[in-house]
Amino acid sequence: MINERRCSVCKAYFPATDEYFYKANKGLSSRCKKCSIEKAKKWNETHPERRKEILKKADYKTTRIIKQRKKEEKRRESGLYRQWQRNNVDKCVEYSREWLGHKSHNITKEELHELYEYCNYSCMYCGMSERDAKKKYGRKLFKDHFDNEGTNGIDNCILCCNSCSSSKHNKLFEDWYTEDNPIYSKERHSKVMSWINSFKESN
Repeated sequence: MINERRCSVCKAYFPATDEYFYKANKGLSSRCKKCSIEKAKKWNETHPERRKEILKKADYKTTRIIKQRKKEEKRRESGLYRQWQRNNVDKCVEYSREWLGHKSHNITKEELHELYEYCNYSCMYCGMSERDAKKKYGRKLFKDHFDNEGTNGIDNCILCCNSCSSSKHNKLFEDWYTEDNPIYSKERHSKVMSWINSFKESN
């Protein structure tokens, strides 16, 4: 017999399964799926200033990266880049550690298992299963940063396939995952936001 669970917002009772409640840190969310989706929409609508700040940072970072890449291309063509690497081994190691520190995730096996269970072992952006991702790209799903400037914890971790990881790159989720994107799904969008917002609820 399936137990019932009461939504903390609408106060309605539903079967205590992931069909009606999104998975949270410990068990199921206190809100039903409908209320969780509404909360995610309101959060996006009521934080326009925060959104502007993030967009400003992203624009600056993108411009800086483009300029840096052009400089690196010129150095490689002239042979100066290799020469600089040989003369600055310590700096190269330090930059590499910083880059890996941001790209890696500091999460436990239990947290990763919970995330896999939540997204049903599939890309949270396009829905591709991990089995299909292995066949097509030769590797498992990526642990992707939802917010490129965010933490390396489970609260900022999304599972996605190789294609989606490359497509999103350093773009903001709100700008990249729109209805114009061929892989867009309203249901998956809501599920991603519910996962991210579930950690804001617990803080």
